[in-house]
Amino acid sequence: YLNLLTGQRPIAVRFSEKTGSPCSVSGRLYWAKRADESLVAKEAIHRLGQLYSIRQGEDALTLVKTSRSYSYSHYRFEQGYKGIPIWRAGLSVHIDGAGVVRKVNGDFYRGIDCATEPLLTARDATDVALSFVSPSDRASVLQQTRLVIAPAQRFRLAYQVKLFCRNPLGLFVLLVDARNGDLLYCKNELLFSRVTGNVYDVNPDETPLAEMPIRDMKATASGGTVYFTDADGYYDAEGQVSAHLEGPYCKALNDDFTRASWDGDATFVWDYAPMSTHFDEVCAFYHVNLIHAWFKDHLGFNGVDFPVSVTVHYGNDMNNAFFSPTYNGIYVGDGTLRDPAHDADIVMHEYGHAVVHNTASIDFASQALDEGYADYFTCSYHDDPLIGEWWMPPYLRNLDNDMVYPFDLAGEPHHDGQIWSGALWDIRKKYGADVADRIALGTLYYYASSTPSFLDARDAALDADEELFGSEHKSGIVEIFSKRGISNVSIASWSISEVEGNGDGVADPGETLDLTVQVRNLTDTTVSQSFMALQSDSPFVEVTDGLTELPAVQGYDKVQCASPFRFTIASDCPADGALEFGVKVGFDVDNLIFAGTLRMTLGSSPEVTILEHQIYDYVGNGDQKANPGEMIVILPTLSNVGAATASNVQIRTFVRSPYVNARGGYQGQIYSSIASYGNIEPGQTIEASKSQNNIIEILESDTPDGYEYDVDYDLFETGGRRWTGSFPITVTGRDETPPWVAYSEGYPTLVNQGSSFYVVALV
Repeated sequence: YLNLLTGQRPIAVRFSEKTGSPCSVSGRLYWAKRADESLVAKEAIHRLGQLYSIRQGEDALTLVKTSRSYSYSHYRFEQGYKGIPIWRAGLSVHIDGAGVVRKVNGDFYRGIDCATEPLLTARDATDVALSFVSPSDRASVLQQTRLVIAPAQRFRLAYQVKLFCRNPLGLFVLLVDARNGDLLYCKNELLFSRVTGNVYDVNPDETPLAEMPIRDMKATASGGTVYFTDADGYYDAEGQVSAHLEGPYCKALNDDFTRASWDGDATFVWDYAPMSTHFDEVCAFYHVNLIHAWFKDHLGFNGVDFPVSVTVHYGNDMNNAFFSPTYNGIYVGDGTLRDPAHDADIVMHEYGHAVVHNTASIDFASQALDEGYADYFTCSYHDDPLIGEWWMPPYLRNLDNDMVYPFDLAGEPHHDGQIWSGALWDIRKKYGADVADRIALGTLYYYASSTPSFLDARDAALDADEELFGSEHKSGIVEIFSKRGISNVSIASWSISEVEGNGDGVADPGETLDLTVQVRNLTDTTVSQSFMALQSDSPFVEVTDGLTELPAVQGYDKVQCASPFRFTIASDCPADGALEFGVKVGFDVDNLIFAGTLRMTLGSSPEVTILEHQIYDYVGNGDQKANPGEMIVILPTLSNVGAATASNVQIRTFVRSPYVNARGGYQGQIYSSIASYGNIEPGQTIEASKSQNNIIEILESDTPDGYEYDVDYDLFETGGRRWTGSFPITVTGRDETPPWVAYSEGYPTLVNQGSSFYVVALV
């Protein structure tokens, strides 16, 4: 269909298991000469209508946003059904400078069928939302409540409600079923950054208090004429003026006092001591305008050319700062430690969120990416990979890191965001700040989904590089992200066998060994037969057979190389050392792509295995079995049956089932959980606890009785050995035998005649 449509041009398609439709179609898709380019975008979607199963008269796509990056135009269409928008669904069309449609991506839901007439009013839905978020301290409604269709296991008509409240602090987005009042979704939009700061030009440790020019400030002369200061603080006014810390790009506010003001000579100083409440306003205003000018002058970005409010002394002793996407405002506490408004890193980090949310609208689920962007832009501005070093010595976060997905995920967005910001910093080190900054900003135009993954971010970086630099940096970008585990393939496991050695089954100096590598396909597309290469920069290693074939591998599956690699370890290699190998894959032997790093410790080796597993009902009927509709905790027992200590052992599980969801990150549609066990000594057995090192899975309520699914697992040392395997989980039906109730002298006696645990309330 696509070849016919495009005249045999090469097309790349990625399908979404979530929607059943393509989430990305790229290539030279369509061209037509039109005065209005948005018509070209609409025609491109129309020509792809059969691929997306768009139904005339029921499915609608409405143009809601137009933006332009360096040479591409981007058109965002919102999906609707019978006049009602589908919540956070739609398609984006990307057109290059020659008018060619190069990509269509996004979330488009097929076969929508649901009621479109609400049984509740918007006021009813708002009351439900208010009672859920803040029953005691009434919150305020931010904007008009609107009807949407919420995609889930089935489509449901719902009201979207947005609320602001101070206790708990949050800007909440909620979906309330418009027919029965069920709460379908609730997330807090506020983006927090953990701060303590004291800013002068950078921070008190690096720069002394100094009189600096205040740029982009509005001043009004006595006759009513309005002036704006330039980059050096100069402007044309004479005589008397009045002013606040306000301008075309920033408005400073004070939550504790009336904001700072000036009435007097046109030449003046905002002269406040650091202990003054208004000093915070000057610092915050100064740094917001500096970072805005960097985006505008250095990167040509004008997406936030409006006043972003920055409120200082917010809250009561709040040791924090956050950005509100609803208000386009930055809120900075004054804390009980150091005042965060004084730290350029903190203020500029929050402004980075403003750039992201006015360009890509990344949702809560992808907050690690959001935090990574905010860190990267701040650090690139300062040409310093450390952020927050004054607030929390030696630093809050370090972009010059070696964190790898998914092994270094911790579930905390600021920490996990260092994987993304670290990859951008690697691009900066390799190609320079100008290239990396433009690619980083350019990626924001290629997110059609509000919940992009790290792999989506990698693809967006490649799209931006193609647009800006003609894919000049493609191979380097792919290698950088692959080293961080963000790739279409990853190393699943490896094993060695001795060709010439002492027969102990481990790598020792002077031995020749065969190495077999297994890789995992992290996409939903079958990869045809390709090649795999092994290389090592170690002076103690000679790779003699370093190229092999890799059989075809289906989406989300694993495959072993067709023949082993062979290498020899020099006899003078330190016996307690470690060897590191690089693995590359691809279809062109002369242009293979980096896939991952393999680290091999010499001498006696550990071997970790799962002896058994138990099931604990986290949310369920208490029978310690896997039942439909329950949230279960799987508790594996690990044992080291090898002869050496296994260091920092972690387990990552993979589940592919339409009835199972899993807590944790995912890449593609492989649902996964990650747990840590620490060091395991030889012969040691470790049982998982319910509160730590657990694997949590959620079984859908319609899971068939007797249904069995496999939990694949990778046991691994960080950067070292891996052991793989699987174990089955069988879903049992619920025991519906009710407890028997009898009365004796007016008092109830309950006897449980079933085999399940019950929590009973007598009403």
